[in-house]
Amino acid sequence: MFSRLIAPILMAAAFIAVPAHAGEIDAAFGNTVRVTLPSGAALNYHYNADNTYVMVAPDGARVSGAWAIRDGELCTTPSGGAESCVALSPNRNVGDSWTQTEADGSTVNIAIVAGR
Repeated sequence: MFSRLIAPILMAAAFIAVPAHAGEIDAAFGNTVRVTLPSGAALNYHYNADNTYVMVAPDGARVSGAWAIRDGELCTTPSGGAESCVALSPNRNVGDSWTQTEADGSTVNIAIVAGR
């Protein structure tokens, strides 16, 4: 089940501006990246400045992992899982929301929400 939940964030995580390196996902730190799936279920992602993240599923289950920025992509590796990378999308900030088409053709809604 978690592999189905993690895939949308890999795409959703690619929301942040593409300046130099460390500041590329600053809008996520201390805030929530919320991915709403076509089913209406919301996954909440919390990115940390120490290159870790936690995804909280609708049932409260948590998946932790690590993130890195390489070659203009945000790469995430869930604990015990495989790394996946997506291109960063520029100029996303707290309060922004947008839709994104996933590899399978489905559409997810993404928002950066203040706080955790």
